[in-house]
Amino acid sequence: CEMSEWSLWGPCSKKKKLCGFRRGLEERTRRVLQAPGGDHAICSDTKETRRCTVRRTPCPEGQKRRKGGQGRRENANRNL
Repeated sequence: CEMSEWSLWGPCSKKKKLCGFRRGLEERTRRVLQAPGGDHAICSDTKETRRCTVRRTPCPEGQKRRKGGQGRRENANRNL
């Protein structure tokens, strides 16, 4: 198989989100340029992932990272 060069590592993300986490995954890809008999399935991996760590940044409103995130804030305010 003739493969392209690996792309640059993509942004660190978690569950397709770029905010609201500290540890995630980043990904890079490459393409099959030429495969024996045209069968791309026999070629080696075209995607790699690795763990990454970033400074945690809050998500903008409307992009909660957990389903119950809003309810937790309401309960905290109720106790004040």
